[in-house]
Amino acid sequence: MVSKLVAILIVGVLAGALPWPVLAQNYSCNAGLCCSQFGFCGTGVRYCGDGCQAGDASCAGKNFYTRRAFLDALNSYPEFGQGGYANDSKREIAAFFAHATTRLIGFSATIHAINGAECNGGNRDAVNARVEYYEDYCNQLGVFPGDNLPC
Repeated sequence: MVSKLVAILIVGVLAGALPWPVLAQNYSCNAGLCCSQFGFCGTGVRYCGDGCQAGDASCAGKNFYTRRAFLDALNSYPEFGQGGYANDSKREIAAFFAHATTRLIGFSATIHAINGAECNGGNRDAVNARVEYYEDYCNQLGVFPGDNLPC
């Protein structure tokens, strides 16, 4: 029972944290400006303080998606994937990764699944913008974005 609650807590935290970078996509800030917790650009405490998403080295969440941060989060929940029978633990871990990972079939599948109307010439500018954001995030994380990017 405890392991299920921990799994639900972890999924809830991730579900709450992951939409914020998506919000910032619509408000890309110019150099020297911070992206506030609400997605607006500016300088000073209102933009670069609590909840700052991007643009300033002091933003709390700027380096969250690192291996070290992942391992620290994992170590905060030592019971995760450890309760009940082995098959229960495996299902718990599988459920987590099903929510936290994407398929390696290319970013185009993501665009098609979420905004299918944009594909096949429906809105080429929007598709190109999404691909640019994706490539930028991959560059920031130091990973190759893969093939099959536009749909």
